[in-house]
Amino acid sequence: VIDGTTGFLVPERNPAALCEKLALLAADEQLAITMGKMGRAFVENNFDAAIIGAELSAEYEKLLT
Repeated sequence: VIDGTTGFLVPERNPAALCEKLALLAADEQLAITMGKMGRAFVENNFDAAIIGAELSAEYEKLLT
């Protein structure tokens, strides 16, 4: 999570902080939509199994040569 961009980070065991961020998202539909889209795009671009597999394969090839 990129705090404020793809989601919000709150301190552990701090329900008041969590409630504050959830209320912010509930009150601002556009922020919730934008943050949701940004979060999905971040995961798709950084945690795609095919991309990670290709990168790992490339690293193995470097080690073997």
